[in-house]
Amino acid sequence: MRRLLVALILVTFGASFAGLNGRSVAAQNSPDEVATELENCLPGRPPTEEELKLRQDGPWYPWEGVCRPIAETEAASIPFPVSPARSMQPYAVAFTTPYSNTPRIGTDPVDKELGVVAEFMVIYVREGTFAIDPEAGGGRVIVSTLKEEIPTLTPWDEVAALNGEPPYKLAGVPLMANGEVCTRACPVNPGEPVALYPGDIAIAEEGALCLYCLIGNGQIGGDQIGQFPEDHVKGLLEVFALLPGNDPNDFSWIRSWVAHQQTQYRNEDAKTGMMAWAFNPGSGCK
Repeated sequence: MRRLLVALILVTFGASFAGLNGRSVAAQNSPDEVATELENCLPGRPPTEEELKLRQDGPWYPWEGVCRPIAETEAASIPFPVSPARSMQPYAVAFTTPYSNTPRIGTDPVDKELGVVAEFMVIYVREGTFAIDPEAGGGRVIVSTLKEEIPTLTPWDEVAALNGEPPYKLAGVPLMANGEVCTRACPVNPGEPVALYPGDIAIAEEGALCLYCLIGNGQIGGDQIGQFPEDHVKGLLEVFALLPGNDPNDFSWIRSWVAHQQTQYRNEDAKTGMMAWAFNPGSGCK
């Protein structure tokens, strides 16, 4: 039953992803608006010295190096057959520094105060290589590829990250399911991250505690984890989120991103989008 549901979802989005694969993410709307926003987007800020002192898990700050998700227009959304009626709202999400990442939505104190929970999402990798790293206690994450296999990664290595080295490495074995190499509707177990490349898809159940981290330049073949062009670091995800209503700003990633850009966080400020922040890019997956 689960594989049938996943197959139906992939069929629903197949035409959309096929159309996106060879053109700008803005092509569904204006040829300029989304592409221009992506080109000029400001990444999430690094932590302040005070915030660094308060953090117990290393010098990692949620959304550092990741731009605010950019919503496509209403015309680009896809009706979803549930009651009450809802739609999958598409977003373009740019990653601008090595190992920049989305946090596991709902685990950070700021997210908890806001009551933010990750929606059901379909994530399509447009540019870059991404680590998909779910945590136990949340919804399931499954992945699919048109390639021959989905590489697995070693668990996140904090010591390596603190030394400026790649926090993930290729484990040397493909993702398996039922004793066979899996390429379609493959479950990703907590603590066993995988690498996705351009054209690959992840489907995350509502409430999934999953981290999406830019770890390479998107080139397939060889160990290019941690390899980025000197003058151009870019990862790009196309994310379709099943929102509770019609307001694109209700997306959990946007609410979390906005809240974390404030140097002195207040709940009401996050709800209204008020920000006081500085830009000085840095990054680290955590």
